[in-house]
Amino acid sequence: MKIQSSIVSSYHGTVVKIFHPFSLSFRKDQPLFLIRTKEGLLKEVVADSPGTIHSFEVSVGDEVVPGMILAYTEEDLSDYESGHDSKASETC
Repeated sequence: MKIQSSIVSSYHGTVVKIFHPFSLSFRKDQPLFLIRTKEGLLKEVVADSPGTIHSFEVSVGDEVVPGMILAYTEEDLSDYESGHDSKASETC
């Protein structure tokens, strides 16, 4: 079973780089976007869970604001059928 979620910007700035190609798998905490903030700082937007990019909603050079959707992702829940769910519930 697959679920869709979104990658959201926490920053106000410009997309400088998209690290991850469309439709390839990525890991949790892997950088997906690089944003140059209005203050000139470079900030990475990282994945909060493993998955694949389903669609990009921004391109390099686009201006983004906090809360703006950068991409939609898919996560395969069958990855968690091997006991990962029990570990997640132990940390709650």
